[in-house]
Amino acid sequence: MRVYMMRRKFGLRAPARSPNLQLGTQRHLYRLTQDDHLALVERANGHCPICGTAIGRKNDEKRTAVIDHDHVTGTVRGLICDSCNVGLGRFNDDPALLLAAAIYLLAWRYRGA
Repeated sequence: MRVYMMRRKFGLRAPARSPNLQLGTQRHLYRLTQDDHLALVERANGHCPICGTAIGRKNDEKRTAVIDHDHVTGTVRGLICDSCNVGLGRFNDDPALLLAAAIYLLAWRYRGA
């Protein structure tokens, strides 16, 4: 059973969602092994797969890397920057809402001005 689902099932409060969480703490929260974590880091290649900015630890000159996960299943999707993580959360991880937002922005950009 995933950590998220266990918290929901037993009515436990979620830990504080600080953007300053260290990846080690997040790794523990999502029950990732060291090998799982290294695979995530290697796959990210030092950049957010959404916006392309450099990601790293909290005190680097880069944006903070966070572990992104599916809120329904608890499955880890990968490492992304904290800004993109917040953005996905604001759209409830719903691809249809994100697509509608993209269409809205593109319509304004190319409206013939």
